Amino acid sequence: MAGVLATTTAASQDAKWTTVLRMLLKFGYEPLPPTVDKVLALGAALKAGSYRSAPSYLGLFRTTAVRQGFAFDQALVQAVRDMSRSCLRGIGGPVRARALPFAEFAGLPSDHAPWVAGGPAGPRNLLVAGSFWMLREAELSTTRAALVQVTVPADGVPRARWHLPASKTDQQALGVARSHGCSCASLSSPSPLCPVHAVWDQLLYLQRRFPEKWTGTTPDWDLPLFPADQGGAASKAAVVATLTAAAEKLSYPVAAPDGMERVSGHSLRATGAQWMARGGLDLWAIQLLGRWGSDVVKSYVREAHLAKSEDWARKALEGLGLAELTAAVVPAVRARTAAGTAAPVAVAEALAQTSSVEPPRGSSPEEVAQQMLAPILSAIQDADFAPPEIEQAAAAEAVEEEHARREQEGLLILNGDRGVVHRAVLATLELPPGQMTTACGWTYGSAVSAQVIAPSDAPPGHKALCARCLPRWRFLRKSVGQDGTGAS
Repeated sequence: MAGVLATTTAASQDAKWTTVLRMLLKFGYEPLPPTVDKVLALGAALKAGSYRSAPSYLGLFRTTAVRQGFAFDQALVQAVRDMSRSCLRGIGGPVRARALPFAEFAGLPSDHAPWVAGGPAGPRNLLVAGSFWMLREAELSTTRAALVQVTVPADGVPRARWHLPASKTDQQALGVARSHGCSCASLSSPSPLCPVHAVWDQLLYLQRRFPEKWTGTTPDWDLPLFPADQGGAASKAAVVATLTAAAEKLSYPVAAPDGMERVSGHSLRATGAQWMARGGLDLWAIQLLGRWGSDVVKSYVREAHLAKSEDWARKALEGLGLAELTAAVVPAVRARTAAGTAAPVAVAEALAQTSSVEPPRGSSPEEVAQQMLAPILSAIQDADFAPPEIEQAAAAEAVEEEHARREQEGLLILNGDRGVVHRAVLATLELPPGQMTTACGWTYGSAVSAQVIAPSDAPPGHKALCARCLPRWRFLRKSVGQDGTGAS
């Protein structure tokens, strides 16, 4: 099967086939050749174990038999269908990982003592870092201190880079790296919710607690980032117990009232995804940062978006009211400014005399006047004084700036080895990491040096922008001789 299945898929299939063998041996059956009785026995074992993925095991049994040259007749096909339906009947919907209230992590104890027996040291650091990097309990249990680097670049903003598994079967974390920058308002007063300072604090603790496991500033390869008390790796169960302890310390229910959500090993992935969604990060960016190869991330972030539904309606109504106010008062403001009235006074007087549209609820006339001053003055400016060639040049420049701005709204990927920024092809985000590409064809999903950046983090100079991925932004930088980081 070399070359037919991806390495990660082959490992998953091998594990499933081992389960199939074990279940059939309980009934005294060898797996092949296939028979109806063997299908029924396998289905009964899967149903007894409440396997939600029972159809995939039954499908693997069928595929393996066919690949081994055995006939799989209609009676066997029907038996697989019947057992698949039987295994799924009455099992209910999947139980999702319950997100924890990230903003409340700041109130948790900051010392490094484990919260549960055999649990990881630095539990609050684990919660904060695990949420920002959206990690599973297995990853937090096995990750090593050597896989994390904290640096302070020339701009003075500390950054943490973490080498992470590309999939559940990549236990050596050889897949991808993800970076976060410091989120503190001031470096002199670190935030307890800053991902960089959480990792930084954990590394400093490990240096104090296990000095024999460090060579200078480099930790030994076998030192876990979140070790148990004696320095060994904390178990997955201990990490999950720590998450449950966090919920209890915050007086947060460990399960939803309907039982469809509970604190589990994936809870920090849900926590991080919802926190970033509430912060306005696009779904595809969350999916890339969290290394999701499927749409399961949508089930995590939907609550975050629904929580803002009241704001959607309010913002829509307020935006409509302000737009109508602008159109209603522009003639009156133009007349008053032409007569010599100062612009702020003219706007306030026009608003006071306009009754066709009510100001947004909760806003005083003075507040509305202040908000509307700039857009109204822009609307009443007379462009007839500008020569046509200046108008045309300004319009062309505005178009170029708009194109450059739209390029910046894409998913920007920095090639850390070459210092060049690219634009990702969003359609490839649903593909395996090895097939995620940029507009110029660079396969960045499995590149260790690739990192998602904001437009403001792009290196200076037009040569730092890929000519094929970001042609407008690059041209604009070159045309104005810009060495900064923005497009204008």
